[in-house]
Amino acid sequence: MSPPRIGILGGLGPHAHLSIERHLLARCAAERDQDYPPWVLISRPDIPDRSAALLGEGPSPLPALRAGLEQLAPLADFAVVPCNTAHVFLSELRPPPLPILSLIRETIRALPPGSTAGLLATSGTLRSRIYPSTGSSLRWLSLWDLPGGEALQDRLVTDSIYGPADPTGRRAGGIKAGAEHSPRTGRPHAEALAEAAERLLAAGADYVVAACTEIPLVLPRSPRIIDPLWILAGAALRRAGFPTCSQTTPS
Repeated sequence: MSPPRIGILGGLGPHAHLSIERHLLARCAAERDQDYPPWVLISRPDIPDRSAALLGEGPSPLPALRAGLEQLAPLADFAVVPCNTAHVFLSELRPPPLPILSLIRETIRALPPGSTAGLLATSGTLRSRIYPSTGSSLRWLSLWDLPGGEALQDRLVTDSIYGPADPTGRRAGGIKAGAEHSPRTGRPHAEALAEAAERLLAAGADYVVAACTEIPLVLPRSPRIIDPLWILAGAALRRAGFPTCSQTTPS
């Protein structure tokens, strides 16, 4: 009997599915090609921006998310969706075209109950409160909870992910576009996001959840920085019946 096949709905962030595929390889205790798990990838970069939809600035991604999962359903036994913000909409699929392994729930399970989790995420994810509403055993802290929080969120997180806004409101030059530095200030995006994480830790966070798939691409690795895609890869391997290493963060 063949093992359950992992389905990956990619394209939600240009590097997200590449990241989880690397994590699947890194976490699998394999010695030869045949020891790795099977998975199927469908990349759908046409899915509308999730954060923009939550902020009332763009169309709902739900129809395109459903269409992508329907493409996967005949090919996979369960799906992983490497996008934090997409999970706000996935909860509306009743029933989903195939079982979905929740990035949010798996990340919360990996955190010690009663700890304080700093949340680095898009403004759409923060506004949705999907992490706090799911992880009731944790205390959550975001930049919005700090003095001058809205400006910090925009300058350190939104500008890094999407790029700074021009006079028309259009954003460009962020990590999503493959940029490493802010086109406005020249500051490395990695440095800005590291400052955001440091502010959350200084405010009392025990861990910082890098809850946007672009953030771990540039944020320096640390035992206190949690990459949800690393955790999701481990959960997917367990569900598929493959052994994984025990690390919480990538080595």
